Amino acid sequence: MRIVFMGTPDFAVPTLRKLIKNYEVSLVITQPDRPQGRGRKIMPSPIKKFAVANNIEVYQPENINNDESLDKLREVNADFHIIVAYGQIVSKEVLNTPNIETINVHASLLPEYRGGAPIHRALIDGKSKTGVTTMIVKSKLDSGPILLQEEVLITEEMTTGSLHDILSEKGARLLIRTLDSYDEIVPKEQDHEKHTYAKLIESEDRLINWSKSSREVSDLIRGLNPWPLAHTFYNSKRLIIYDASLVEGSAGQPSEIVKINDQGIIVSTGEGNILVKTVKPQGKRKMSAVDFVHGYQINVGDTFNYGKVK
Repeated sequence: MRIVFMGTPDFAVPTLRKLIKNYEVSLVITQPDRPQGRGRKIMPSPIKKFAVANNIEVYQPENINNDESLDKLREVNADFHIIVAYGQIVSKEVLNTPNIETINVHASLLPEYRGGAPIHRALIDGKSKTGVTTMIVKSKLDSGPILLQEEVLITEEMTTGSLHDILSEKGARLLIRTLDSYDEIVPKEQDHEKHTYAKLIESEDRLINWSKSSREVSDLIRGLNPWPLAHTFYNSKRLIIYDASLVEGSAGQPSEIVKINDQGIIVSTGEGNILVKTVKPQGKRKMSAVDFVHGYQINVGDTFNYGKVK
């Protein structure tokens, strides 16, 4: 069985790792090298790094749907195309190129959370479970028939980072199960009326709204950790908040600091309080909330506001 694998970020690496141990991966397609980090140095994708290290041919088209790419895929003559977080919309012509099918691994229990940020949105929305899905790829985004699914319970301690790692490994194992038993699986059409959309995180999504409940604020903070991170403002300077937990205690006005202790800063919300544990002031290093209190002379009664960065 010959496979073409299409993927780009870290999430896709466990799937490619499992594939090369079980099947013949003839070609890896990934996004072109892009500028990354503060220095904007041109860097290969995680998938390219892994493929090169394992002596697999890598192809990096700017447009997967152009004639050159189609000719390349026809030349490989693969049985399956596997897509995991590739980063380009794939045309019907590309989808129809493999001899058998094009299969996608998606980090949600479809039809819930179609789109580009299913892990972030599941946590931000306070879901108690999510999962991974293998499906047949169709032209409409994440709408194809479901092959297999596996649930994952979301615990209070999970962040997008930790859930990402769990789902990437489970997705890899689920894909191997899917390929191993493909002839026996009966694809199941999604209930399209129940679909939800996990839109990409935008800058305005990162700003903490302290008038929401402590649960909603906490879910936003962990849902944006480790990227792109939630923030508020203190004295009109941006303050990134990495982690927080729900705590009991007397409430104040939304965004008001109601208590400071040796664990951090207790902040009131629209309903309940949260304990802020780790922060990063604008232009400074990441630090504990206790160090922030000492270094910036934070006092009970101060507030986190919505001012703009000066």
